Amino acid sequence: MFKLFNIRSSSSGNKHDRPANVEEEHSTLHESDEEMFAQLDSTVFKRFFYYASPYKKAMVVATLAVIGFTLANLSIPLLIKFAIDGAIQNGDTNLLATIAISLAVVAGLYWVTHMLQNILITRVALTVLYDIRADMFLQLQRLAMSFSDKTPIGALMARMFGDVGALQEMLEASIEIIGDFLTLIGIVVILFILDVQLAAVSLAILPMLLFVRLVWQPIARRAFLRMRRNSSIVGVYLDQNVTGIRVIQALNRHRENHNVMQGKVRDFFGSAMRAARLGGVMMPTVEIMTGIALGLVLIVGGNRVLSGAIEIGTMVAFLLYVQRFFEPIRSLTMHYAMLQRAVASGHRIFELLDIPLEI
Repeated sequence: MFKLFNIRSSSSGNKHDRPANVEEEHSTLHESDEEMFAQLDSTVFKRFFYYASPYKKAMVVATLAVIGFTLANLSIPLLIKFAIDGAIQNGDTNLLATIAISLAVVAGLYWVTHMLQNILITRVALTVLYDIRADMFLQLQRLAMSFSDKTPIGALMARMFGDVGALQEMLEASIEIIGDFLTLIGIVVILFILDVQLAAVSLAILPMLLFVRLVWQPIARRAFLRMRRNSSIVGVYLDQNVTGIRVIQALNRHRENHNVMQGKVRDFFGSAMRAARLGGVMMPTVEIMTGIALGLVLIVGGNRVLSGAIEIGTMVAFLLYVQRFFEPIRSLTMHYAMLQRAVASGHRIFELLDIPLEI
């Protein structure tokens, strides 16, 4: 029943032996995490959004705000194109003034919808977290004493705060993911409407980016899993030493336990640094791809402008859209890794909530 939380301290006849093999204790948790990180489980999403169902109105308004935010973001390059091709080249000051006012209105809409989206989704997320923590607290009060005896406090605190916090990130990111997908679809449609040839050139770099991401993702996932596992090992070992301080003092194990703790902290530091290095690879890679795409647009688009195939405002709009196109890709890359962590956290939370009560 308590296999996920059952972390027992091993004893030995030799007082210089380590008080617990924390790595072995976490092997089951690690394997469970790796399985959950490999795929996004719809069950976790369904149960989590069940908690958010009482706040459907706020979620709908937040979604509408995201749509408005996306439309405002997509309309700015088009307005700049019309200003260059329709107003500046024709010397139409009235049209230029109208477009300038339109840009100001769009910027205001952008600000209002973005602020509304953040306020609503943060409020819903915090309220949902309150409900989940309340249910977890009530469940802990009802569980049998044997559960408390077999469960370290550190593991419970990690679920009450760390895992629940990961679910908050998931809810906040869910609205942003909608906006990212709408932005990507909108940009692709607009690019092909403006000029098919230049659109194909602009998006030619995309397969290379997808290939890099497919190579990077499993390596980064393993690194983040190891970091998470080592962090949990440090927390549980610290909990064991705090709760067993009287035994440690009686056996005079201060130096031995300190050395063991140093080793665990070093392992965590090394895994955290590796995860940070891998996490920092993707963003510069996307920036490089963005630069290559912009260079292609300048070369091909510039030649098409010189040949009279397209207007200069169209090329400027392409440059702005290509720059905007890779922003949601960067965002989705981060959100995907975050969703994987949130699913793993959701499994642990709902496993705790699903423990049957002993009568």
